[in-house]
Amino acid sequence: MPRQGIERNNANLGFVDRYKYHVLIGSYIALTSVFFWRVHRQPYSRSIKAEQYETIFKGTTLAAVVAGVAVSSSGREKYRRPREGA
Repeated sequence: MPRQGIERNNANLGFVDRYKYHVLIGSYIALTSVFFWRVHRQPYSRSIKAEQYETIFKGTTLAAVVAGVAVSSSGREKYRRPREGA
């Protein structure tokens, strides 16, 4: 019984490993769209909304870059060379 759980967990990790950038891009687009929609519905002037759009775009882009670095560096363990003498 526990063996099936381990196999299922490995299958899920394989799926995540295979589609990690698709998930990252999809979540970036979805979150940015939701935040833009919320700003669009606010009753503020166009200049205030433009500043909010810019801030949202910068924030979500920075978060996506940090998440992309974290995702790409997590797979480096398998490609790391063993140190000599260690």
